[in-house]
Parts: sequence; structure tokens; C-alpha cells
Amino acid sequence: MYRNIKDNNDGYMTYIQIIKVIDETPPVVTTRDTTVCVYSDNCLVSVVIPLSATDNCAAASDIRFRYFIDLNATDAVYNGRLFDPTSIDQGGTQYVKDFVFLLGQPGRHVVHVVGIDNYGNADTSSFRFEIKDCKNQHHIATMASPRSSCRAMARSRSGPRTSISTAVTIVLRLRS
Repeated sequence: MYRNIKDNNDGYMTYIQIIKVIDETPPVVTTRDTTVCVYSDNCLVSVVIPLSATDNCAAASDIRFRYFIDLNATDAVYNGRLFDPTSIDQGGTQYVKDFVFLLGQPGRHVVHVVGIDNYGNADTSSFRFEIKDCKNQHHIATMASPRSSCRAMARSRSGPRTSISTAVTIVLRLRS
């Protein structure tokens, strides 16, 4: 680009040049599947997960995030980390730096994170977020058995909120 610039006979020239940087490359949002265990009696947990991304022009701290949560996602959505706008339960309205999940109950969820750089370029990444009830649960069965028999049998069925290792305690009360 050629310019014809005239000085004021002092040997110095001053001009203003505007240089526009055009960035069309979106940031790269990184997420990972996360499992959180609940040990409290009320089966509630609060979780804060920092969100991260890299960009070719913006600093990582300048990238803004929004997220959408599909609570208790169907198997197809959960396994494929699919975005189903009709089943989004929370999020998306404000920019944040962390994924915050307050008072969550056990369940399998999908979180969709959108990262936006200073130029408006966006990237999306989704991760599975599972809250498990990890308390050691002991089922207690109390049975009466006839005097002539010292055998008893108990069956324990694990429900959706029991851990994999379930202990069964059998208490025999013998009548005298």
C-alpha cells in the first residue's frame, strides 16, 4: 500500500493507520467426563468445576463460557453426549468461569459448554456428569424362625441409590 504523505518542512511525518485484526478461529473448549460421589445422608452434593479453553488470539482468562445441563439424560443422550434442546433443564443465560452444580442428587447428566472468545467465535464441548450415591449401605433383615429350624434366608435387592457392595445382616431372634 503506497501513501503520499507531506511533512511540515520539519522532516517529520505523522499519520494514523488503523489495522484491523480479523480472527475467525474459535477457541478450543476442553472438558472431561466427571463422576462425583455423595456420602451425605441427604444424598445432595454441590460441585464446582473450572471451565477451560485455549485460543489463538485471546488469553484463556478472556474466554467466556455458558453451559446447558440435561438433567437425568436418556441413555442415548448420555452415551452420545448429544445436545437435545428440548430436554435442557438449566443454564445458558449468563457467562461464567466455572460449572456450578448446587444440591445435586444422584443421577446421570450431560453438560454442554460453549466457549466464546473476544471476537465472538464459539466452540462447544459436552461432558458426562454423574453423581453416585457411594455411601456404604447395610440392609438389616429381622426374621423369626420356628424353634425346630435354625435356618433363615434373606434377599437384598439393590435399588438405584445403593452402592455396588451391599452388606446383608441377618438377625435371628430365637423364641424360648
